[in-house]
Amino acid sequence: MTKFQSFRGKAFQAGLCASAAVLPLLSTTAYAQAADAEAMAQANAQHDGAEGEIIVTARKRNESMVDVPVAISALSAKDVQRYAVADLTQVGQVVPQVIIARSSGAGSGASFIIRGVGSSQGDTGIEQTVTLNLDGIQLSRGRAVGQSFFDVQQLEVLKGPQALFFGKNSPGGVISIRSAGPTKSLEGYLRTGYEFQTDERYVEAAISGPINDAFGYRVAVRGSGFDGYVRNAAKAGTSPLFPNDPLPAPDRRQPGGEEYLGRITLQYDAGSDFRSTLRLFGATKTENALALAETIGCTDKPKTLGIVDPTGDCKLDGVRSVAAMPASLATDFARSGGGQPYAKNRFVLASWNNELDLGDHVTVTAVTGYYNYRFTAFDEFSYSSIGGLWTSFLEKYHSFSQELRVATKYDGPVNIVVGGLFEDSKRHNEVVNLQLNRPADPANGRRYISSSQIENRGRTYSLFGQATWNILENLELAGGVRWTRETKSTDMVNDYVHPTANAVNPLNRRAQGLVLSSDFTDENWSPEATLSWHPIRRTTLYVAYKTGYKSGGFSTPQGGVPGTWDSTTPAFGSETAKGFELGAKAELMGNRLRLNAALYDYRFSDLQQTSFNAATFLYSIRNAASARTRGFEVDANFVLSDAVTLRASAAHNDARYGTFKLSPCWSGQTAAQGCIGGIQDLSGTALARAPRWNLAAGTTIELPVGDQLKVGLTGDVTHSTGYWMQETQNPSSWQKAFTRIDASLRFGDIDDVWTLALIGRNLTNRWIGVASTDKPLGAVGEVSVSTARPREVMLQASYRF
Repeated sequence: MTKFQSFRGKAFQAGLCASAAVLPLLSTTAYAQAADAEAMAQANAQHDGAEGEIIVTARKRNESMVDVPVAISALSAKDVQRYAVADLTQVGQVVPQVIIARSSGAGSGASFIIRGVGSSQGDTGIEQTVTLNLDGIQLSRGRAVGQSFFDVQQLEVLKGPQALFFGKNSPGGVISIRSAGPTKSLEGYLRTGYEFQTDERYVEAAISGPINDAFGYRVAVRGSGFDGYVRNAAKAGTSPLFPNDPLPAPDRRQPGGEEYLGRITLQYDAGSDFRSTLRLFGATKTENALALAETIGCTDKPKTLGIVDPTGDCKLDGVRSVAAMPASLATDFARSGGGQPYAKNRFVLASWNNELDLGDHVTVTAVTGYYNYRFTAFDEFSYSSIGGLWTSFLEKYHSFSQELRVATKYDGPVNIVVGGLFEDSKRHNEVVNLQLNRPADPANGRRYISSSQIENRGRTYSLFGQATWNILENLELAGGVRWTRETKSTDMVNDYVHPTANAVNPLNRRAQGLVLSSDFTDENWSPEATLSWHPIRRTTLYVAYKTGYKSGGFSTPQGGVPGTWDSTTPAFGSETAKGFELGAKAELMGNRLRLNAALYDYRFSDLQQTSFNAATFLYSIRNAASARTRGFEVDANFVLSDAVTLRASAAHNDARYGTFKLSPCWSGQTAAQGCIGGIQDLSGTALARAPRWNLAAGTTIELPVGDQLKVGLTGDVTHSTGYWMQETQNPSSWQKAFTRIDASLRFGDIDDVWTLALIGRNLTNRWIGVASTDKPLGAVGEVSVSTARPREVMLQASYRF
């Protein structure tokens, strides 16, 4: 056994001991308080804690977070506003064990990671291992990460496999967002703010109330403009690669742009047996960049084909060097935006939730969903001021889903939930690539290397059921299973290939116009069982066996040398998970102290991993034979007084491959470094974006100022150990350990009618890498890195009525 393996084992044993120490503590506390349970219940009723009851929907029904046997991190509307969290990437900065990486270019748009498990964003063919659920509609595409969310009622992070109630694409967990709904009386708010680093200006408003005794409404809107937090150092001039095509000056600040969002909610609830809620959410966002990546890992300065980038600094510091396309090339280049990088995304999401009570004991729920987006973008992907790799993208996607559930609520010991889900989706991609300087095609004058189209279609059929048996009044056994059948098909074609590419590789002659088609079908059974014990009111001890599933499919790389496409599309297999979780929850001292602890051990088979080949400029998806995550989490929230709340958390996670002998190498990796025939063995090594430790501590203080005013101060410190940013583990892709400090100062009236706030995030201004790939055309060791947001300081004003 190596020293490292010994440390891993000791760390896990320490976590076991820590969690095991919490469980007897809660149990002992329970027995000590059992004789005074009635008094405790009265105390709980009188004092609801500083932030009140936390209601979650982890099992598709409203339950107290302390009672539900699932590991959950929940952010209320108040938590979201504490640091003005407005997009998913910021969620990854405030919730432990969560990393959300926005795509550095093409692919699925983002990567969602929980407990070190998730899918890379590189290949458009991959869906998320962690799914996003927005108002009851499941979204498996990462493009949603680019849009802001607002007017939120609650955000929940469900950790570990969640197949039973959330279906496919959730073996790593679920991020669930519930928007605020109509209110019984007229109310609303107006909020505006200015962030100094990005020069972001925004305004947000909502109004809500009854139409009559049965109908209610809510209308919410948000608009923002921003100049960007990254500086592009590239300049106008002539590139050695394009001596006859002058490069224009690019936008200096990125991502600059504007965003507009709106949501309409209509609700029918006459107090009878039928309730209905319809939500229509639309958004559009335009930015002057797609690939916000910086280059690091250089011996001196970044290089493109051995040529030094004169404006590159090879530091993770918010300064990048990326060329705009010459006007002479942009003229015949589809969706080039005149040669300036950009990204534009618009989407519509509709959800319709209907509930019908059949008597007093049976409820039927139908959830209908429709999701549609159109994404276009253009950028330069050698990440240099010299240029050489420009690509434009078009992605159109729509899906329709219908879920039906029947739940019983009899007074007897056994109740059930049964249901089914149908989903139909279609995705269309178009990609145009310019790779290095080429003469004009004699047939049509084109100078780009290729254009391609990809069509993907999918259908999902799923049935699920769970039975809960109250063995005793405080002891529950729940068991269920979900059956899933997925069918997928894809067609890919290069509708144009430049003749110089044909000359280099004869395979390209048949690549042009050759339609590559494949079909995929798979079925899965995902069982789950949980035993929950509530020793006294407001305590839960549980042990759970859970499984998860994500279907396979086809790698559909956007771009690359067309000759690398064979006569069949590259396929990858389905991903499954199974394992155990032991948890404890309690609200003690009249709900002033909240404790949560979880110990978990999950094994993944055929984990889907994406890698980038900088030589062919292609992403590919491969299955790691096995992987394992095991660790523990502990968090506490203590209301020290009416004015002071304390919180702290600690999480240890050991996430690593079991067997992965066929991992692609990183660019330039030698045999001495473990690369044999383009393959390396990563068995036993850590998964990407899986820090071993996450620690956090914070406080919120609210003090009255006279009889009508109050002041509030919030401070949080978080620490993460290092992790790989890249699946192939290029040595340059290691993100060192870091510490973040967030703080806010609020001043307003005692009733929260108006509030002024100064909000600071990442006050130490750490540039933190969240994902990377080998730099195309770069020197050995050079990688392009996507980062989290730097220091942000925001002034915000709110008014409620």
